[in-house]
Formats: sequence, C-alpha cells, structure tokens
Amino acid sequence: MTDLALTQRDQRVPFARAVRVVPIVDGPPRAYRVLSGNLSRSGIFLATPAPFAEGTKVALSLEAGGRVLPFAQGEVIWGRGEATSPGVGVKFTEYLHPRAREMVDYLVGTIEKGGSLELAPYTEGPSRLGWTAAIALVITGVLAGGGTGVWWWAQQPDEQPADAVIELAPPPPAPAAVAPGPEAAAAPSAPAPIDEVTGTAAPVELAPPAAAPVMPEPAPAKAAPVEPMKVEALKVEAPKVAAPVEPKPKAAPAVKPTGHEVQLPRSGASAVSWTADRRFTVRPSAGAHVEKAFLLKSPVRLVIDLSGSSPEKSFNRDLSDGVVQRVRLGTRPGGSRLVIDLAADAKSVVRYGDLFAVH
Repeated sequence: MTDLALTQRDQRVPFARAVRVVPIVDGPPRAYRVLSGNLSRSGIFLATPAPFAEGTKVALSLEAGGRVLPFAQGEVIWGRGEATSPGVGVKFTEYLHPRAREMVDYLVGTIEKGGSLELAPYTEGPSRLGWTAAIALVITGVLAGGGTGVWWWAQQPDEQPADAVIELAPPPPAPAAVAPGPEAAAAPSAPAPIDEVTGTAAPVELAPPAAAPVMPEPAPAKAAPVEPMKVEALKVEAPKVAAPVEPKPKAAPAVKPTGHEVQLPRSGASAVSWTADRRFTVRPSAGAHVEKAFLLKSPVRLVIDLSGSSPEKSFNRDLSDGVVQRVRLGTRPGGSRLVIDLAADAKSVVRYGDLFAVH
C-alpha cells in the first residue's frame, strides 16, 4: 500500500460520471462501465448493482466523448447490495499518470468550493502546454460532456468489441459539447495510447523548443599589467641524523606470578618458588650457583645441583598443591642437592638461567 492510504476519511463530493472498471485478475481483462456516485482525494464510490468482492484490485478509467482515460488503481474496501443505493467503495492505491493526483485534487477542491469547472482562456506559453492544460481539458470534457479533441493526451477510443464491455449502470446523458479552446486547437493530432490496466503511456514526440537569441559577445577587458613575482632563495637545512639506537637485549620468557615459595635452610639456595604451570625458580645463596638440573622417575622429581655450602642437616617439606608433593634438600660433594617431587608426570625440563620450565 502506498502513501495514498489515508488514516481518516476524506471529504467526499458528488461526482456522477461514467467510469470504466477493469478487475485485475488472472485471465483476459473484462471492462465494466459503471456510474460513480461521489469522489474524494483517497477514493471513489461506484454505484453498481453487482458489488465486487472486498479486496478486489481494480484499474479505473474516466470516460468522455467515447475516449478512455486510465488514471488510478484501487482496492474494493467495502460493498453493499441494498436496493436503494447499492455499490462499492474503492480506495486509490496508485495513480496511473504522474499528474493524475493533481486532477483528482482539482476536481474535489473545485466541487467543494462550488467553483466553475469551465475551461479558462489559454494564457500560458507553449512550454507549459502539457498535463496542466490537459487536466483542464479533461475536467471540462468529463463534466461538460466531452467534445472532440478534449482528450488529446489520452488513448484512442476503446476498440474492444461491444460485448466485451459489460454495462452495470447506464452512463449519464451527455450534455452539449463545449467548443474546444485554444489549448485543444494546439493539441497534437495523434493521441498517445495508454494501457487501461497498467496506465503505461507511449512516448510522445514534442516539437523542438525555439532557438534562444544569440547575444553579442562583450568586448574583452584590458588586462592589468602583472608585476613579476619576487622569488627569495630558500634556506635548506641539513637533515639531522638521529643517534643510533642500540638493540635491546632479548627478554627472558614471561614468568607468571609465584604460586608457592619455600624458604630453605643455609645452603647453596635460600628459597625455591613455582607457578601453576610448573615454572620453578631457584634463588641461589651468595657465592653459589646452579650447576645442573635433570628429571628422575619413580617418583617423578626435578633434581637441581648447586655449588656452595651444604645444609647442616637434611630438609623435608610435604606439600599438596597439585603441582609439588614434597621439597627436599640434602648434601652432595661440593655443594647441596635440591629435590622437588612432582604431582604429575614430566618428560623434559628447559633451563632459563635460574628458572626451570617442566613439561
């Protein structure tokens, strides 16, 4: 649904004219000639004794002088089969011409104000002769009976066989024809055909516009003398050479925060600590250092030999943190031996100085 659908009911005006209705359904199109009862900016009432079903999509065309003007598509939103005033209400959903809305607005506005629908004298230039003049001609043709040349912009008279158009209501009697005005005389002799279902119009060839008068070229203005520009020598400073940057030493692998630490008695190491991912750090005592580290089985343990002094007596500390089960410290020739019993199996140990990563 387009912006034609309104949230409130528009003002309706009496508009009893012949309307051709073509339901948009599968199969060959069938045209019904009915009589309209009233008109609003959002829809039209069709006085037909056989109402169309609600939700039926229809193409609407106005008739005048035997010619057909497709102007809108709509949808049946209600119907009544009363004997006194049967008919259906059709809501506009799409206009079939770029300025068909303007025609409906003009009709409703003029009838609302009780204004005259007679064709005003032609005062506009040829460039304005188009849909604006056509609307006035169409309105005059529809409401005054429709004369020859009034519908110059619509399609040729309907060439359907007579039995293809179903008379649901007789069209109103045609009043006396209105003499064509200057706009009608200026209309092209060959009308552009418009499909009554889709509203697609064939292109119309327009006369080329009149050539614009040629204006004389102004005399060239005298250019003021241009003084030469003074160019000063640019001072170019020698580029500054940045001091060489010494490469930083490769950093040791990051060590996660210590999970546990055990202080050791006086020996080659003062303490040992470790993290949950089994990274062990030994803190050698003054004058001592780690000589070697290796793994032993049954039980799985990390052995670290240190130089320096030996403990006066053996040291044992039982633990249960999921990483280490026991820390032991004993003597060996030329130093001390630190033994760490592991809680899980290990296959290798990698040394980074005083840090040992067990895998």
